[in-house]
Order: sequence, then C-alpha cells, then structure tokens
Amino acid sequence: MNPKICLTLFGLATSIALNAQTLQDAIRMMENEQFESAAKVYEKLLAAEPTNGTIDYFYGENYFRNDMPDKAQVMYQKGIAVSPAIALNYVGLGKILYALGNITDANADFFKAKTISKSKSAEVFMAIADVYINADIKNSKEAINLLNQAILLEPKNPDIFT
Repeated sequence: MNPKICLTLFGLATSIALNAQTLQDAIRMMENEQFESAAKVYEKLLAAEPTNGTIDYFYGENYFRNDMPDKAQVMYQKGIAVSPAIALNYVGLGKILYALGNITDANADFFKAKTISKSKSAEVFMAIADVYINADIKNSKEAINLLNQAILLEPKNPDIFT
C-alpha cells in the first residue's frame, strides 16, 4: 500500500478516535458545570442511540443542574418513553416533583424506580438519596437508609461514600 495513503488513513482514524466522546465524558463535563459542552455530547450520543434511556436521564440531569427543570422533565419523560426499563428517569421526574414540594408524587416516582430496578440497583438508591440530601426539603434519615441499601448491593463502590 502507498505510504501516503497509509499515513492519511492513520491520521483520519486518529482524528475520529480523538473526537469520539462517550457518556462518561459528557457526565464529567456536566459535573464540571460545562453544561453546553455536555449538551453537545449528549446530542451526538442520542443521534447515534436514540432509544438509550440512560443518555436521556443524564441529559436531563445536565438540564436540572443548569437550573432548567422544564427541559430536564422533557428528557426524563423521553427516556421513559423510549426505554421504560431505565429506572433512573423516574428518579429524575421524582426529583423535579420533590423540588416543587410535591413530596407524595415524588415518592411515588421513587417507589416506581425502585420497583423497576427490583431494588437491586445501587445507582437508583444513590440517586434518590442525592435528592433527599440536596433538596431544600431534607430527609436525611431516608437518605441514610437508601445509602445503606446501596452499600449492601455494592460494598466496594466508592461513589456511595462521596
């Protein structure tokens, strides 16, 4: 093969690899409050995987953390529509309701999330606990209970302890 063609193909492959971004990259951007950059990655990921409800959840989280609860709600609902087995989207909807002071309906969404995950998802327990810890209306007793359940499921998960 021609050396120039090999070099060109190598450069193209390297460029594609460097531009490819993952869900973890978008989450990291969101956690660093780079909301617009994260949104661009979520859009690309959803274009490639439109029925991936997990991407919808984290895109919703990106909006929620950027004080856009209406857009977050749309993403959580879209996630439920395309992938109803992704329990985190119910946690997202519950988070919005909880922030609005609608505790009863929020707890119903949290219960639905736990039911869908069959109470075997540390991530779901952690997400609900996060709501109880960070919302204006605190529920530290329930948060501790949920985190203890998460520890039982994944005792070596360092995220539970942060």
